[in-house]
Amino acid sequence: LVAARGRLMQELPAGGAMVSLLATEAEVTPLLTDGVDIAAVNGPRAVVVSGDEDAVLAVAAQVEKSTRLKVSHAFHSRRMDPMLDAFREVLSGLTFHEPALPVVSNVTGRMADELTSPDYWVRHVREAVRFHDGVTTLAAEGATRLLEVGPDAVLTNLAQDVVPDVIGTQRRDRAEDAALVDAVCRLHLTGTGPDWPVVFAGGRKVDLPTYPFRRDRHWEDAPILQAERSAAARAGGDAADPFWELVRDQDVTAVAATLGVTDEPSVAAVVPALAAWHERRQAGAAADGWRHR
Repeated sequence: LVAARGRLMQELPAGGAMVSLLATEAEVTPLLTDGVDIAAVNGPRAVVVSGDEDAVLAVAAQVEKSTRLKVSHAFHSRRMDPMLDAFREVLSGLTFHEPALPVVSNVTGRMADELTSPDYWVRHVREAVRFHDGVTTLAAEGATRLLEVGPDAVLTNLAQDVVPDVIGTQRRDRAEDAALVDAVCRLHLTGTGPDWPVVFAGGRKVDLPTYPFRRDRHWEDAPILQAERSAAARAGGDAADPFWELVRDQDVTAVAATLGVTDEPSVAAVVPALAAWHERRQAGAAADGWRHR
């Protein structure tokens, strides 16, 4: 289907023109004349017209902003008509199957229900590409993020008018591998994480090193600090004891080394309880300190 479509299009006489217009479909439709068709509706104010060169350029001249597209033929216009019968003949010899996944049709802009019909694919060549309607349908069906798989991010920019999170996998001005990794990371940040074991095949998780806090004090002594110190003294003077700092940090290895114990699993089982007990003791001592002020 794809090969026949491309071959038959290329066999058509060259010529015609396609122009992108900054206008709505409703604004462009009254301007159409014989020899000009709407080839695409890509956004709320992004319409492409196609057909005979002079007629297309005359329509474009009536719109404030337009851009002529660099194409070999005037696609999705009546200049495609001479290939339609031959294309339908090719299609009649193919075997079609129902899609395994839901598909939004750019011919109708709605959920597709006729992809197994040769007539649908003939219309696909001749009629306008209703991309904007298709993206709107996707949003209505609950799509919250879109991924463009292709050589550039042209559709990404067009779809952002409807769905904010649209990610392109490639850009013509960036290296392929860097653009792909960037797309994977952006997907992760929008809540659609990739299968990381596949991304990092053969990799393994490692523990990150802990940060060495110095615990230096840089504020003045105030009455409240004096109360805390008095409370610590009544609690046995262990508030700043290095051992209890290790317990509070739940540094099992260091606690075990301090105690001279080699069975770290046993130490790990009691360190949380020790930390909780010490915290309660310090809180009680602090309360006593406030009562004696």
